[in-house]
Amino acid sequence: MRKPRFGLVLIQMIILTIPLEISKTWFPILLLEKSVGGQPVSVLEVSRLILALLVLVLIGNLLKNGIPLSVLRKELVVPLLLLGAYCVSWLFTPAPLTARNETIRLVVHLLMALSVIWFVRNPEDVQVLLGVFRWTTLVLGGLVVFQAFSGVFWWNEGLSEGGRYNATMGDPNILARYMVMGFFAWLLGPLDKIKGVRITGILLCLASIVLIQSRGAWVIFAGLLVTLWFFGPRYLRRRVLGALLLASVAVCVAIMFSPTIQERFATLSAGSGAADVRVSLAQAGIAMFLDHPAFGVGLGGYPIEYVVNYPQFLTYYGERGVLSHAALITTMAEFGIVGLAITAAFLAQCLRLFRRLQERANPLQGESIRQMATVVLVSLLAILLGSQAEGRFWEEPYLWVFWGMLVALSGQMERPLIERPLTVAGNVLDSRSQKIMKRAALHNR
Repeated sequence: MRKPRFGLVLIQMIILTIPLEISKTWFPILLLEKSVGGQPVSVLEVSRLILALLVLVLIGNLLKNGIPLSVLRKELVVPLLLLGAYCVSWLFTPAPLTARNETIRLVVHLLMALSVIWFVRNPEDVQVLLGVFRWTTLVLGGLVVFQAFSGVFWWNEGLSEGGRYNATMGDPNILARYMVMGFFAWLLGPLDKIKGVRITGILLCLASIVLIQSRGAWVIFAGLLVTLWFFGPRYLRRRVLGALLLASVAVCVAIMFSPTIQERFATLSAGSGAADVRVSLAQAGIAMFLDHPAFGVGLGGYPIEYVVNYPQFLTYYGERGVLSHAALITTMAEFGIVGLAITAAFLAQCLRLFRRLQERANPLQGESIRQMATVVLVSLLAILLGSQAEGRFWEEPYLWVFWGMLVALSGQMERPLIERPLTVAGNVLDSRSQKIMKRAALHNR
């Protein structure tokens, strides 16, 4: 059995600890001016410390072994263009400090994505990473259900007044996004070796999506089900139909027994004050884009421009009241046409890689690879859709982890079939079996 690579282990730990935002309260140094739920928070958190170690390991590996052509892939062009846009925008933004911080964040996230590409050597490594993510969401789902029945909050206890739950996250809406991703990872991914774990993960994620009461997550969940039904692989329709029936039962039960959830669902059609604020934020962003169509107002400049030059759109004062909450609006306002073009290129790249994986998966591992590619793409779509309600698209660490998985899987498929190591249950076949299976695969092409 192959020994686990240290870099791959660190990536697994990052996937596991990204939702552990409560760790920001564990470090009494480098405290931020703002607090969460009345508790001071630090720049440091567990996932960031592990990420720093991963970057050091990556740099050490690259210095020791050189930079192979397999890592310098054409898929890196779009992220590098995004980084270039960040750097250029930094030159004229009205918020240079924010621009500096966001540029550093992007550089670190790109290095994390490069680490995934570097340390993932075969499809089984991607399956391991997806397995860690699924188990992470299962644990988070269990914490949310525990909170719902016990009323225990580890931080940001003010959410209890609205009947919402956050587990180890600061923002329940971002947690709900992760639970949507987890639901589809359990639903669409390969079967787990432990009997009953898959249905447990599905039920806990679904229960959490309902209990957290994030209207954006509800819309994303429904939208992804519809998208999978009409545009997903045909073999998934039975699972999607089962998920739809299960979700319908869960919603009906929740509405019957929880007046708070019933009220939240009612606002989906009747609207709410928050929706009116979002409309004004979007209008301000569109106005910035029309006034600065080419390059936008600059990275991090949306809040300042909103207050200073577009006060006619102000409907609410406060820190969160001057953030657009919609990643597309932010990109449009801060980067102009350049930012929209890079975003479109990034999404087109993801779809192209997914299609390639669906078409070129080898006969022996094809079904597993197609399932993993579907899980990765659906997760990226969940992040994209969720970012239009709560922001956090380019800033989302899971975006770059899953993008790295997609690129790594695609790289496996680009190798000539006769050169790919065939594996069963994660173990490489012996040379004689390799020759027999590859000869049969080439004959059937």
